[in-house]
Amino acid sequence: MSRLFKQQTGHSPIDYLISVRLDRAKALLAQTDASLQEVAEGVGYSDLSYFIRAFKKHTGVTPGQFKEQAASVRAGSEYPVKRLRSSLVRISPHNYNLFNNENHYRKGEGEKVQLFRNGTKGKMHKLMLGLALLLSACSSPGNGGAVNSSPPQSTQQTTEASAAANAQQAKQQQWPRTYVDATGKEVVIAKQPQRVAVTHFGMMEYFFALETPPIASTLAERMLGSFETLKPYAKTATVKDIGEVTTPNLELMTELEPDLIVAFSGTHNDVYEDLSHISTVAMINNTEERTWAETLREYAKLIGKEQLAEDYITKLEALMAEAGEKLAAKKDKTVTFLRASGDGSTFYVLDDNDVSYAFDEKSGLGLKPPGQYKLEGDVVSLEGITVLDPDYIFLVDYLDNMDTTLAELNKSKVWQSLKAVKANHVYPLDVSISTKGPLAVEYTTKELLRVLAE
Repeated sequence: MSRLFKQQTGHSPIDYLISVRLDRAKALLAQTDASLQEVAEGVGYSDLSYFIRAFKKHTGVTPGQFKEQAASVRAGSEYPVKRLRSSLVRISPHNYNLFNNENHYRKGEGEKVQLFRNGTKGKMHKLMLGLALLLSACSSPGNGGAVNSSPPQSTQQTTEASAAANAQQAKQQQWPRTYVDATGKEVVIAKQPQRVAVTHFGMMEYFFALETPPIASTLAERMLGSFETLKPYAKTATVKDIGEVTTPNLELMTELEPDLIVAFSGTHNDVYEDLSHISTVAMINNTEERTWAETLREYAKLIGKEQLAEDYITKLEALMAEAGEKLAAKKDKTVTFLRASGDGSTFYVLDDNDVSYAFDEKSGLGLKPPGQYKLEGDVVSLEGITVLDPDYIFLVDYLDNMDTTLAELNKSKVWQSLKAVKANHVYPLDVSISTKGPLAVEYTTKELLRVLAE
């Protein structure tokens, strides 16, 4: 039957079905204001990301790009002259369904959409049903299905194949899994995510540590180019920049087709619904007091990399234990981490919020803080630093700015009076340590070991 269909149409049944769907999708994209989700559902795709992949595979462009090109042609210009709004961002507060609301169409465009609603859509569904039945019949073993004529496998081949099958089955049994996110939602993750998009740049290092580079992140270009912790990955990973933290580029995210989006509760509550139209979304609580190891384990649950997380934690904790032993000789010396504020004359003192592991005697490096170091969040003047007067100062900033920052500080007599400055014990640390992630902890540990264990 399949052969007969191909003789009559020149296409296999499935190719013909896809062609019919995508031709209709092109018409809707070019002639109406229907959103991508509405177009996808209207031509038989309930999964928006699958629709985008299929459309791009067969046309060479994404639905959004096709819609923009069509708008350009209608405007009589070779290039688009206006930016189309994302179909995922609602301007109207009303939640209209384009195919069910009698009044939601404009003259010209509206009649076309309404015609689709009243007639073509139903016909298409009938056509799809017929083709589906045809495909089912074609694949039935009673219709001339091929007979497996492969020779019998050897015992060794059978054993190896069985072991591989068992391993694959064990892996598959982990999925789907349900993750209860920070908002209390039970997020069902159908299969192990391979294309993860993160809506905060601070998440990137966790996924790098878990050997699952994200495909997209907010502020990716800037952070990959400036954070010392991320620079090594910038050479090997392709991470698309999806804009600002609170307003990620939804259209670009749709085109990237992530199979999981990780967002922060609170920070991304306003865009959650839009994100959920693109892919599965897991909201993480970034206000809870978790250690870097606890946070790494949390991300590992999302992508099925729990064992890799434990291996990384074991390795990093061993490095920290070794560093703690080597720094034992400095335990009577006080250490302070300072980050210059915007005006350059005041500082934030990083304490047990950002660098707790540096002072933790049990599971950290066991360094000694000044007596009044718990000043996180407070702006401290240079005079305030003289009260701390530590033996060692680690100045935290973008390394590209460090020479300028130090040059300005060295003009101050108050700065010059500090014990650490007199002893030439002021050292730069990259601002990326403020993420408090595993790469930040590893970087800080190695830098402290390098300068203090001399």
